[in-house]
Amino acid sequence: MHLSLVRDELMKILQCPVVECRSQELELVTVERSQEEVVTGVILCNSCKRWYPVINTIPHLLPDLLRGVEDSQFVKKLPNDFPYILNLSTHKFSKRE
Repeated sequence: MHLSLVRDELMKILQCPVVECRSQELELVTVERSQEEVVTGVILCNSCKRWYPVINTIPHLLPDLLRGVEDSQFVKKLPNDFPYILNLSTHKFSKRE
């Protein structure tokens, strides 16, 4: 059993890691799926507007201070038609127009 896999039921218990937020209003945007698990995707916090990558089925829910190079590598690999703009300096997202 893989506890790190991002599945739809896992999204029900996750919360934003930002201390001031801690919202459970998270949305999963899937980029690549393998059967019932998300291989690559983005978790969006609709409360504080931060984004978190899902890389190789593992959600990377880290506070801002612990984020860095891995995020920029992740963003470079996203498809050009990804529906959100992911800001690397603020770790916030906005919808593409």
